[in-house]
Amino acid sequence: MNKPGNCFAVAKVWIIGPMNANKALWQAIATVCIPNLIFWIVVALLVHRGTAFEDWPLYLLFFAIPLPLIYPVYRRYKRSPSAATSTYSPRQHRNIALLYALLAIAYITIGGLPRRFGWHRFYLVGLAIVWIGLATIQIYRAIQAKRSASAEDEID
Repeated sequence: MNKPGNCFAVAKVWIIGPMNANKALWQAIATVCIPNLIFWIVVALLVHRGTAFEDWPLYLLFFAIPLPLIYPVYRRYKRSPSAATSTYSPRQHRNIALLYALLAIAYITIGGLPRRFGWHRFYLVGLAIVWIGLATIQIYRAIQAKRSASAEDEID
């Protein structure tokens, strides 16, 4: 199988799945608006330490400036491939799952050190859980790739 040159495009197809116009619009809105809104809220809270009501129109103006970016992002999402296909072999999926599991073990080990307390330990264990989840997804994809490869062999 040919491997795509752009790994981000493949990841986008795996995450987003089949795309239609309505889904492309909502994905574009989420891609542009959510980070923009979070950024300006953090700036408003850090700069003014609890901004006054009269400052919010200025932040809304700053929030509105990048909103025209929704259209090109929408067009790009709308043109994305409609079918999510894996280009990795079952062995590659297993290797990626092993890497993710090793990262989870590293985070659990670092989080279990006696000098780590409170939220920092909770954060590290949370990251370990995320890596374990990603490893589980890769194992599932390896099983799917193996089944699809054996199904193709039976057809031939």
